[in-house]
Amino acid sequence: MRRDLLRGCSSCRLRLSTALTSCPACGGETLSAPDAIERIDPSQRTAWIGKWAVAIAFVVGFGVAFSSLRYILTDLGPVRNSFDVAMHVAAALCTFALACILLTIPIAVWAGIVVLLRYFLGRHVDRKDRALQVALDRAPRPRRKDGAFRAALGKLWEVYERARARWKTVLTVAGAVLLLVEVVVDCFASKPVLDFSGPAGFVVRFGMLLGVNVAFVVMGLVPASFCAFVLGKVVDYFRSPPSLLDFEAQPPLLNKQLVSQWTKKREVVEGRVEPITEVERMALAGLGGGDAGAARAELSAPFSGALCLAFRVTGERGAHPIDDADAVPFAVVTDEGRRYLVHADDVVVLLPARGEALREGGGEFLAARGLTEGELSAQEGRLQAGDRVRVTGHLDRVAVAGGGYRGAGSLDVLAGDGRPVVIEAPAG
Repeated sequence: MRRDLLRGCSSCRLRLSTALTSCPACGGETLSAPDAIERIDPSQRTAWIGKWAVAIAFVVGFGVAFSSLRYILTDLGPVRNSFDVAMHVAAALCTFALACILLTIPIAVWAGIVVLLRYFLGRHVDRKDRALQVALDRAPRPRRKDGAFRAALGKLWEVYERARARWKTVLTVAGAVLLLVEVVVDCFASKPVLDFSGPAGFVVRFGMLLGVNVAFVVMGLVPASFCAFVLGKVVDYFRSPPSLLDFEAQPPLLNKQLVSQWTKKREVVEGRVEPITEVERMALAGLGGGDAGAARAELSAPFSGALCLAFRVTGERGAHPIDDADAVPFAVVTDEGRRYLVHADDVVVLLPARGEALREGGGEFLAARGLTEGELSAQEGRLQAGDRVRVTGHLDRVAVAGGGYRGAGSLDVLAGDGRPVVIEAPAG
């Protein structure tokens, strides 16, 4: 019902306005409608339960890994000198990488089975689940304020993001700290690697220690990169909606309730539709917005091709509901002869879609919404010159350049005021 429902949320399975960069229900980033359909996610509750299952699996896996690490370090014995420091760090890193691999294998197998089943059976069993429902929400819903724990997690995330952006600096600092720890350990070791008896001996032994560390770094790049990749994916997964810590089941989007709010305590004008003049078009250009001063004076309805001033298309393509519309500026002349302009920058078109069901056409219209032709059933509602219409919006007055327009220097305009202009057919 709202114009340009070309965005979507794959998590909430909603088709949204292009004006929304985030989903009003979950707060996640919106995608283009075709991408959202391709990336349909499980329901929010299913995703939340799945995240907890993965979290528990990782906790168990890391517990086993660190238990194994304790025994490995016990076998290696206590730290005696700088070489032992490097050996213990390498053992910890390799154990961590092994834990990641062991946890990744069953998850990858499970994901592979799901992908294969959807590839072979998706067209038969997944059709209804991959539909985007139409939503008229215009802004994210209020979220409850984060507590101290979530605020602390947010700070940790900021540190993580900065570290990931400056990974070269982080590696350099980590290497320098490790080398410093090794030198300090050697200062108190019973059998030190470094020779503190003289400058020449110290330089030679320090060069050997530096070479050993470089060798460990080169050999550890692969497991370290793998660990960083896995951790990055895990962190991104748990940060995506819905929140793991405080899942909130969102109520359904009530489009009728939204329309009811948009039509209360606003100016209502009912009358006959007329195209606007060039002078009126130039006056509307001063209000700004996407349609203001636009070259198009009429629209072509997407399926019938009939010229009109506004249209609404309803129906379905397969499992996907279709309910979208568009409008250009037009004038409404009341029975008393008063003329109002409708600024079509932000509108909701509620014209009733009537007539015989359309089974083909509208390829460009459907493609922009991620849909293809076939299994189509749609109806069009069109607004043309001479039709009667009821428009609800904010009454504004726009000055006309030069004055003297129809005996006055201004125009009456119905425009949006944070709420859209509502265009509908009068009762009866």
